[in-house]
Parts: sequence; C-alpha cells; structure tokens
Amino acid sequence: MKKHAEFFKDRTSFERLKYLNVEVINDHGIQSQHMQDFADKIKAYYKQKKEVKRELKALQSLKCLCR
Repeated sequence: MKKHAEFFKDRTSFERLKYLNVEVINDHGIQSQHMQDFADKIKAYYKQKKEVKRELKALQSLKCLCR
C-alpha cells in the first residue's frame, strides 16, 4: 500500500488526481441492519440469562424444601 501511496504523496501536483478514483458507498441501510441484529442478540442473551437465573432460583428453593 505504501508503494501506491507514494504516487499521490506530492500534494502540489493536481495532475496525479486524475488517476485517483474514489467511490462513496452509502451503507446506512447495512449499518442499520447490523445494529438491529446486534441489539437482537443482546436482547436474546439477557432474556436467556434471566430465564437461567429464574430456573436456578426455583431449583434452589426446591432443594431447601426437600431438607
């Protein structure tokens, strides 16, 4: 990459800019979907964690009753 960057290092020469091709991609939709998927995973994780805690508490209370 450094080899290619050296070609554009001279900032005074606008002649080199004609070789620079930049394309901007709007990824807002992709980013939004990624964030939604991430939020869904976090929500599912905490829901499962809450269920496990509830089951553990129920098992512990049963254990106390059996004594």
